[in-house]
Amino acid sequence: MAQLYITKRIKQSKIFQNSLYCHRTVKTKISMDALIALIIFAFFPSFFVLVRNIFHATYIWQIKEYRVDRIISHLRFKEEESIRDHSLNLLQYGLFITSLVFFVQPANVFLVVPALTFASYWIEVFNVMQSAAAKKLIYPKKSIRNLLIVTFSFFVLVLPILIPINFVRNIYQDKIGEESQETAGIEPVTVEDFLIQENVDDNGNKTIPLVFAVLIGSSLLMIAADFASPAIVSLFAIATEPLAQIKRKRMISAAKGKIKKHKGFKVIAITGSYGKTTTKEILFELIKDNFKTVRTRENFNSPVGVAQEVIRGLSPETEVFIAEMGAYKKGEIAASTKILEPDISIVTSIGPQHISLFGSLENIVRAKYEIIENLKKGGLAIFNANNEYCVRMAADVDTDKRKTMYYVIDEQIGNPENSNASGPSGGNMLFAVNIKEVKDGFKFDLKLKNKSYPTYFKIAGIHNISNLLAAVAATSLL
Repeated sequence: MAQLYITKRIKQSKIFQNSLYCHRTVKTKISMDALIALIIFAFFPSFFVLVRNIFHATYIWQIKEYRVDRIISHLRFKEEESIRDHSLNLLQYGLFITSLVFFVQPANVFLVVPALTFASYWIEVFNVMQSAAAKKLIYPKKSIRNLLIVTFSFFVLVLPILIPINFVRNIYQDKIGEESQETAGIEPVTVEDFLIQENVDDNGNKTIPLVFAVLIGSSLLMIAADFASPAIVSLFAIATEPLAQIKRKRMISAAKGKIKKHKGFKVIAITGSYGKTTTKEILFELIKDNFKTVRTRENFNSPVGVAQEVIRGLSPETEVFIAEMGAYKKGEIAASTKILEPDISIVTSIGPQHISLFGSLENIVRAKYEIIENLKKGGLAIFNANNEYCVRMAADVDTDKRKTMYYVIDEQIGNPENSNASGPSGGNMLFAVNIKEVKDGFKFDLKLKNKSYPTYFKIAGIHNISNLLAAVAATSLL
């Protein structure tokens, strides 16, 4: 009984870009079910890798707030170490290219391709299992949006397995006679049945065993699906954006409605390139025993994050709401202040963080200034006088409508007497002077309006004294 072969003839088949043609008169030793089972077995380890890839890509979109601009910045500056083994990655790239070469110039040496592909994916499966055992496997948070992204991405990425399966079914149904199909799988398969044979017809064509071609094609498809997984996840992350926009609008509307019902609390808004989260936490610790205080959690500093925290934490008993407000482009802090209008605004620092998204430091300054522009009338604007961009920003404040206050680490900017008329003045400045590092923290004198207060601050890093000063300055209006 003859083995089923594919003869290489140009422009006769619709499969593999018209480069392969199947004889109608040959017989096979391998049953259709056995060959399909072999395909599934070959693809099996790649499914685990696909799940890992989908989870990781979805997680990246999640932490980047599903924003295309932040994803582009992430890719440009390689903000995170790859989850893939570099050597395996290079090997799979090479196997992908080699698989393509096979369909142009087939040779027996290419039998190594499916073997290496299969082995490389089992190695990756082992790596995934190690990460899972060590609890280092990255998962996105549970949400309807993430569920949709993961489900649809996996469905699309496993579809390539249907290509070789349907190809095999068509071959057996259309190209092999009933007698051959009944007897397929009876005779034992030998090594020769997997090898390309030369000059098997009058035209001197090569013939390729069906199982050989199918395994090479499967290798090509599983590597392609693997490498395409971030793009497919990105496609569905973008596709789900309209639904997310509807949810965001409803959430912001609900937050505004809740604020209208619970008036009378003070809002302290904090922004800056650095230090805003630490300042928020220090301020909370300073006032929580004297005021019923709510603060935004972790990095819930976008307009939607602020809205979420209002819905979660605001109550009739709330006296102070501390809101961290971040931005990746102009207009975002303004949107947050439309939800929570600040009584006190703090700008901790201005620096080049996220400059790839803003385009320039000037754009960062303008974006951060939105927290001052939207202060309530009579509100207090607090600036870090150790930061030149904050000092420039403070010069634009309309002091007839809003109060200003500065804080400064004396050793960094000089003595209070050195302040000039165009910048901060001693009367509205909070100083930390005579700073000494001691065990577990710092000792210094806190100076305000010619009064000095000996202070011990248990924290690491002199920069955190600046964050403490910002928090202390905010308490002056409470």
